[in-house]
Amino acid sequence: MIDLLEPIVGIRWAKRLAVLYPTPRAMRNVDTQRLLDIGLPVKKAELLSAAIEFGWQCIEMNDSDNVISSPIALYESLRRMLREPEYEQVGVIYVNNARKSISKQIHSVGSQTNTIMDARKLLREGLRLGATGFLLGHNHPSGDPKPSQADIDVTVQVYKASQVLGLPLLDHMIISDGPTKYHSLRESHTWIWA
Repeated sequence: MIDLLEPIVGIRWAKRLAVLYPTPRAMRNVDTQRLLDIGLPVKKAELLSAAIEFGWQCIEMNDSDNVISSPIALYESLRRMLREPEYEQVGVIYVNNARKSISKQIHSVGSQTNTIMDARKLLREGLRLGATGFLLGHNHPSGDPKPSQADIDVTVQVYKASQVLGLPLLDHMIISDGPTKYHSLRESHTWIWA
């Protein structure tokens, strides 16, 4: 980690930052203000923050050509999107007929225990983009991806609305950093899609 940081912030700050953030993934939500708060000079904080954001955008651009044809492919895409481990976030991936991603977006950010999914907003954006389907995902900061009753209820609600408009919900996945990494409602609650 030090060798990645040193050209940007110098050896002294690289060593200090490597203790606070031992892996590149640990720095995923570090912004300029957080860097300033730990004492990094303004120019170095701005440069490192821009480098972090540039890196994440490169990953997302590289990932945007992927076909999402399996739960593991969906998990990999969502894992890159939902980078805030402390709060529930909802991500949506709009796809074409070949299940190739045409847009990935953060739909909402909530608290540590819940977030909001607005079916109208999800569907309106999908229609605007010309998508032929979409996949939902959200994280559980608790580390347990098991769906709550509220997760199941909102999935049913969004699925029914998506069927009316002909823009089908293809899966809803819950991801976590726990021992079990994801839970696909399409796999576990097949009755929703029946």
